[in-house]
Amino acid sequence: MKSTLPDSDLNQTFGKAGVGRKNLATLPERRFMGLFTLLVALLVLSTGNAQISYSSAASDYTQNFNDLLSPVPSNGTLIAPSVLPGGWQFVEAGANANGSANLRVDNGTSSTGDTFFYGATSSNERALGSYASGSLTSQYGAVFTNDTGAPLTQFTLTYTGEQWRDGGNASAVFNKLTFAYAINSSSVTSGTFTNVSNLDFTAPVNNTTADAAKDGNAAGFRTTLTYTVTGINWPAGQNLVIRWTDINDAGNDDGLAIDDITFSATGASVPAIATIGTLSAVNTTYGTASPTPTSYTVSGSNLGTTDITITAPAGFEISKNGATGTYATSQTLTPASGSVATTTIYVRLAATTPAGTYSGNITHISGTATSDKATASSTVAQKGLTVSGATAQNKTYDRTIAATITGATPVGTVNGDAITLTGGGTFGDFLVENGKAVTSNLVVSGTNASSYALAQPTGLTADITPKDLTLSSVSASDKTYDGSNEAILTATLNGVISPDEVVLNASASFANSFVANNIPVTSFSTIFGADAANYNLIQPSGLTADITAKALTILNATAQNKVYDGNTTAVITGTLDGVIAPDDVVLTLQGTFASPEVGLGIAVTSTSFITGDISNYTLTQPTGLTANISAGELLDQTITFAALADVTYGTAAFNLTASASSNLTVSYSSSNENVATVSGNVVTVLNAGSTTITATQTGDLTYDSAEPVAQALMVLPKELTITSATAQNKEYDGNDDAVITGTLSGVINSDDVTVTLSADFATAFVGTDIEVTSTSTLGGTEVSNYTLSQPTGLNADITAKTLTVENAVASDKPYDGNPIATIIGGDLIGIVNNDDVSLSNADGLFATSDAAINIEVTTAFTLTGSAATNYALTQPTGLFADITPLQVTVFGVTAQNKVYDGNANATVSGTPELDGVLAGDTVTVSGTPTGLFDNKNVGTSKPITVSGYTLSGAQAGNYTAIQPTDVSADITPASLTILNAQAVDKSFDGTTAATITGTLQGVISPDVATLVGTGTFAQSAIGTDIAVTSTSTVGGAAGLNYIINPQPTGLTADIVAGPSILAIGDLSILGFQYNAPDTFAFVTWVDLAENTIIKFTDNAFLSSGSANATNNARGGENFVIWRNNG
Repeated sequence: MKSTLPDSDLNQTFGKAGVGRKNLATLPERRFMGLFTLLVALLVLSTGNAQISYSSAASDYTQNFNDLLSPVPSNGTLIAPSVLPGGWQFVEAGANANGSANLRVDNGTSSTGDTFFYGATSSNERALGSYASGSLTSQYGAVFTNDTGAPLTQFTLTYTGEQWRDGGNASAVFNKLTFAYAINSSSVTSGTFTNVSNLDFTAPVNNTTADAAKDGNAAGFRTTLTYTVTGINWPAGQNLVIRWTDINDAGNDDGLAIDDITFSATGASVPAIATIGTLSAVNTTYGTASPTPTSYTVSGSNLGTTDITITAPAGFEISKNGATGTYATSQTLTPASGSVATTTIYVRLAATTPAGTYSGNITHISGTATSDKATASSTVAQKGLTVSGATAQNKTYDRTIAATITGATPVGTVNGDAITLTGGGTFGDFLVENGKAVTSNLVVSGTNASSYALAQPTGLTADITPKDLTLSSVSASDKTYDGSNEAILTATLNGVISPDEVVLNASASFANSFVANNIPVTSFSTIFGADAANYNLIQPSGLTADITAKALTILNATAQNKVYDGNTTAVITGTLDGVIAPDDVVLTLQGTFASPEVGLGIAVTSTSFITGDISNYTLTQPTGLTANISAGELLDQTITFAALADVTYGTAAFNLTASASSNLTVSYSSSNENVATVSGNVVTVLNAGSTTITATQTGDLTYDSAEPVAQALMVLPKELTITSATAQNKEYDGNDDAVITGTLSGVINSDDVTVTLSADFATAFVGTDIEVTSTSTLGGTEVSNYTLSQPTGLNADITAKTLTVENAVASDKPYDGNPIATIIGGDLIGIVNNDDVSLSNADGLFATSDAAINIEVTTAFTLTGSAATNYALTQPTGLFADITPLQVTVFGVTAQNKVYDGNANATVSGTPELDGVLAGDTVTVSGTPTGLFDNKNVGTSKPITVSGYTLSGAQAGNYTAIQPTDVSADITPASLTILNAQAVDKSFDGTTAATITGTLQGVISPDVATLVGTGTFAQSAIGTDIAVTSTSTVGGAAGLNYIINPQPTGLTADIVAGPSILAIGDLSILGFQYNAPDTFAFVTWVDLAENTIIKFTDNAFLSSGSANATNNARGGENFVIWRNNG
């Protein structure tokens, strides 16, 4: 179709009526009429969002139009202009311009004039383009605002032109998009535009027949253009518009588009710093620098002589080459000729960075030029710390489980950290025992303590030894001789820790059992009670006491009646009472009447005495004895006194019924009035025990005294019961002790009687309805009067003891697609009696299987061992750990060889693939790769650092990409030419060596390269215009990066006669091998006159006379001829 729009090589303005304008007076009439027909055409302007803020000089703005459609519509679909990135706009002119100013999705199949969003079907990789026709033409571009605060004087634009349709123009017209820019404009249709033909995109292909779709992403249908537009004045705060115009050419047009735009601008004197690349996370462990640094590039322009100072944020360090020992918190780059060439900066977390999460900006400052590069959030994990030399200390029982640990030395500290271990540990319980397990609870303190994770020492044991108890207010009591050395000790027990139950059983013994004063007494006291095993009693010393003589009595002492005999001698009967076996003590009974005269109830005084083993005894004479002295013989009488039945303590008083044959009144006495007393014939029971009730009748003047009759009276203890007795359930504690409750019933007279309730389970192990046997006991001052009837039919449960877990640590792990967590450590707390019980199944579960930090972990510990059924387990809580992203390797890319260009940039190509993605996960790799050679210099198989690949997909967050490694390529020397090359004349020297001068052309600034001008004459003989072949090379600091290609040609120079090689009288030939076995040997010194010809041969030295033509042509001799030219 014929174009009716302005030609592409002139400044253009789209009119609001849709008519392109030239000076109409200069147009041929036929074209003017063609333009007039467009006055009815529709012009539609569609704009993106405002303008693009360009805020940092030398920074790159990029746009590739990708991922803007969601979902990707089918081909031919009109889409709203709002899909365009901010600052981008397009305008259509012509009768077929879309009234709604919409773009059309297409893959190159449409042959209708329109503005297109070109791309492969269903792909979100797009390009902005157009297909011009007689009824529709397009212009599109972007509006930038200079927000740098300074005027900008040049801009660089790089973009890729893509051909999506070949119109098959029969006239072989290669369509093109023309580029122009305007300053102080707000749209692609306003302002004065300046064309830049260097940035015009011409269709790569054209056929003359078929109108066919093309793949604009394929190598043969795209061209990358770059050009720097200089000499502009783009004031601060004003707009700059870049624009492409697609005009209608004759015949079928091509579908053309723009993609992969990079725009940057600088001022003539505005310093600028540019950074390229996205930094990855560089996680590490405290004490170790990040094993794989991330990197980016930095460059600068218009910096003068001011260095770029690069400062890393807290925790990070940077290097200019990534080599060991070159990292620091800041680096400087020194400009050459005001510029800093593209330099790779390597970034990592420092080995000295404490544990934690770090991020921030790397700052770049050179005078007024600044630039920031954001680091990726990176984590320093705690370093594992172990312990050596830890010893748990024995301790004296103190009723706590606290344990002291000494000698603990941290192992694994780094960076010279002054780390100390404080704290202690815990015993499983506080009871006395040897070899008790101790759980360590050491705490890390000191420099960077929070950067360490302490693995507590295990296998620690120590003893809890009994606590010493002492006695105060100790007194050994005097005693009456009892035939034994037992002593009575009174004391107060000191040192028992509340609420322990410990009771003193004070006991002692005399040094002997005999009567004496100040006899040494030795304590053998003991302690008892529920907690007695935790104590040791210290016996008192220096005790003494007396053993006094035991008083013997005469049991049933009776003075006998007698017939008057004129004297006072009395006969006493009775039994010696109180002798301790096997002592041999003999009683001799005797007495004296108060009067020898006949009478009744005459007082009798006992004068009885003892003999034998009497040193430990005294005799207590009976008193109150009376007897009768009658005038004649008295009648005998007897007493009838039946045996007494046993009674129970608490029985009421009862009467005695003994009788005398004389019918005289019978009297009674009790041998143990602590048990029972007799008043008249009434017996009162006082306490449990035994006593003897003796019935006596003393007679009168008619009857003699009767033989006393004694009967035993047994007072039995009263039986008490425990009412409402109940056995209590208990938690397993390793013993069969049981607790019962109940009320003591049956105590009388407000007696001081108490009950200590105790019992035993039939087993110590966990169970239900276990039989319980009461072992309760009575106490109190009147306890001897009672017995206890133990309750029966008691049952109770022993429930499992709950154990807890301490020191369990959930381990971090790399992402593996499942929530299983590894738990290390874990000490059971609460085990009794060293029971055989342990933890098993240490696997736990993360709350999520995805990568994250501080994920809650639940455990599933179980108990094993022969005693495990006696315990229940409480799972530990508050466990957290990290699932770190799994590293996957990007592979499948290669780097392109390149010719030396003064920088380290490398071109990376290929389809990236991932190695290490778990089955079932959706993770893809994408991004624009950036490659950097290890340096800019020429070399083969040079290693290349690749960056820029990122991960996407449903599970991408669970992975971190390891950029491709083992990527290499060659940098081949750049070709230089020699401007104004000349071969230099020389004096004859017998060689063909030539010198070439000229100026090297093509050296890349700021390289230092010099010409090493060498060549070869076609002959070594004297001559003029001798052809010279250049063999020049490049020297200087950067010389190895260049070659001379092509070498200059057509060079000539002269070889002219020069001065004699040998001065007169100065010939010295040193021996040397020439062609074996031929030799040249030193002969003599020779004075040479002018024009003398000297020939040296392998046969002899020839003088000037023989150095003639004939001799000079002698056979196969080797020779040298010298001529002295004066």
